[in-house]
Amino acid sequence: MSPRRLSSRFFAELDALEGEISAHVQERQSALRRLFASQDAASWSAQASFWEDFLNADQEYRAAVGRVARFCRSNRDRQVMVFMSREEREGEGEG
Repeated sequence: MSPRRLSSRFFAELDALEGEISAHVQERQSALRRLFASQDAASWSAQASFWEDFLNADQEYRAAVGRVARFCRSNRDRQVMVFMSREEREGEGEG
């Protein structure tokens, strides 16, 4: 049994999700740089604001990574179901 070829739609969706991760990586890195720069120069309240910015960016990044993982897992599971369906159909004709 050969693996199913992935569709262009699959790659388009995966590319969009990867683009989303890339944007969140940039936001997260920028927030982290601002946080590090603020440690010596900013007041406590300003540092708290930088922490909040970083935590929000980090949360969005992690959510985007989770969406990619779910997308890949969903497509992997669909591929397994396609194989199972073929095996079941082949087995029905033998008995």
